[in-house]
Parts: sequence; structure tokens; C-alpha cells
Amino acid sequence: MAEISRVITESPDIEDVYARFAELVRPVIPFDRIDIVSLDRDTAMLRNEFTHGMELQAESARHDYTRPLEGSITE
Repeated sequence: MAEISRVITESPDIEDVYARFAELVRPVIPFDRIDIVSLDRDTAMLRNEFTHGMELQAESARHDYTRPLEGSITE
């Protein structure tokens, strides 16, 4: 956890932070793919901010894909 905290505060490049975070989490929580998603509370929309791992062909797997919070697994 300390290493993850250090990575988050160390780099001003958010893409670098996301990538390093994914690699630090993988030994603790094995994954084939990780998506980091943001929520716009005003519009109740989710946006894929970062993806790492297995490539998927679905439009919803795009890096900048947006979708409603309602009915999503995140809801």
C-alpha cells in the first residue's frame, strides 16, 4: 500500500500513474484487464480513463468510452 501511495503522488503524468498502479496491483489482485473509470456525478455518466491488459474489440472497451451509470456493473 505504501508503494501504491508513493506512485500516486510521485508523477504528474496521470497515464504513468495509472500504468504503474496497475502493475503494482497485479501481484495482489491478479487480472487479465483493468479499467479505471471516472464518474461525472452531474450527468451520471461513466468514462473509461485508462485500460491495461487484454485487448477487447467491443466499443465499450475503448479508452474514452462513456456510458450511463444506471444499469452498469459500477452502479
